[in-house]
Amino acid sequence: MKVGKYFHDYAIGHNNNFNLLRFVAASLVLVTHSFAISTGRSDSEPLRTALGITLGSVAVDIFYIASGYLVTSSLLFRKNLREFIFARALRIFPGLWVSLAVTTLAIGLWFTSFSFTAFFSDPGTWKFLVRNAVLISGLVWTLPGAFFGNPGLAVNGSLWSLPVEIKMYLVLAAIWIGLGLLRLDKARWLSAACVSIAVVGTGLSLIYFLDGAQSGLIYLGAMFFSGAAVRVLQNRIRASHAFAFILVIALLVAAVQHRIAFDILYRLSLPYLVIYFALVPAGIIRRFNSYGDYSYGIYIYAFPVQQALVHVWRDIGPYQMMGTSFAITFFLAFASWHLIEQRALGLKAKFK
Repeated sequence: MKVGKYFHDYAIGHNNNFNLLRFVAASLVLVTHSFAISTGRSDSEPLRTALGITLGSVAVDIFYIASGYLVTSSLLFRKNLREFIFARALRIFPGLWVSLAVTTLAIGLWFTSFSFTAFFSDPGTWKFLVRNAVLISGLVWTLPGAFFGNPGLAVNGSLWSLPVEIKMYLVLAAIWIGLGLLRLDKARWLSAACVSIAVVGTGLSLIYFLDGAQSGLIYLGAMFFSGAAVRVLQNRIRASHAFAFILVIALLVAAVQHRIAFDILYRLSLPYLVIYFALVPAGIIRRFNSYGDYSYGIYIYAFPVQQALVHVWRDIGPYQMMGTSFAITFFLAFASWHLIEQRALGLKAKFK
């Protein structure tokens, strides 16, 4: 088999490691929340104490980089904004809507201190369902009477990242529309826009970091558009095993020796490493693609499952939480993929 020199040479078809990478990332979010929910402290994960980050925050970065790469690829492939929007909606909303229904009817209703009538007559129940179902009018974190006595009352804290990701899609769509109105070469100028936003966003996030300030939206935007930038430049970026190895070793050394150096190197190197591991390694790990994509289901079900567990198992520890919640969540994610998400994605062709 011919060995590729650039990422473009490996980006052929759908036989890659994105499903596996996102599965690992979703599982890492579950690990981080296992510490926070079981202990009631957001700083209880060992990695946060050592480096100021969590496995969950690394996982979200991986999600955003991978999403930037794949979503930009989708837009460039389809070259049709309507098809692009439908494809994104089919990926996010069907699974989310079923999850919200399950969370409300099975988990919220079971763990509420309200009566059946009071629960469904309370406006908060319907606000939770409707506002979280559209993701553009602000999220509702609690259900009436649910999880009283837990360290936190949020029913599904993981949902926070979805509206931010949708904002990234809208930025891409707005750029595409603007280029059409200006009658410019869309592919060429979209590439320039993605690279420019990635460079400026990464620079600003580093400035904010060095000043000790928060830059949440800018930081996530930089991650998303860094993934997009790798996609549009993939025929110029070398897929170097040696370079990837050096980056990993440098990150490990920096993590031990210098926290600020680690943070800087992490922000600059993660986009390359994510796409490298998504495209280049081959062999037996590619078999994971034949099983399905369970990452989204894990992401949207894990938090309410863990809230339910800590409610009935008051002294549950982080590692007990990991094992038990993963088993339950994976069952739900498996059902979500095979019964809802996969079938919804099969509707893409009907919107052409």
